[in-house]
Amino acid sequence: MPNQQKNHRIEENPFFQRLKEGLEDGISFAKGEQKDLVTHEVTVPSPAPEFTPKQVRDLRKRLQMTSETFARTLNVSSNTLRLWESGKAKPSSPALRLLQIIDKEPDMVGRILYP
Repeated sequence: MPNQQKNHRIEENPFFQRLKEGLEDGISFAKGEQKDLVTHEVTVPSPAPEFTPKQVRDLRKRLQMTSETFARTLNVSSNTLRLWESGKAKPSSPALRLLQIIDKEPDMVGRILYP
């Protein structure tokens, strides 16, 4: 596809138009040319806390789940869970977030997975 056709398609994209307009507004505001810029404050959650092997094991036991059931709940293999609980591997960032949620809201697991 020739470059001009590609650029034309990008410029027709509504997302691209909004992004372009936002950048142009930001530049105008930074130059002092625009006073009424609409801004939005966004709160970003902090990273999920680390879980030690003991914490993973204790959470599973608190939920009264077998290793197999807890692994299935987390959508990981039993071997992965075994590695986490033995300290030979660490949960990934998404797994840490899931562990955090399950730790804080254990009833949610039952409501979502076993309606």
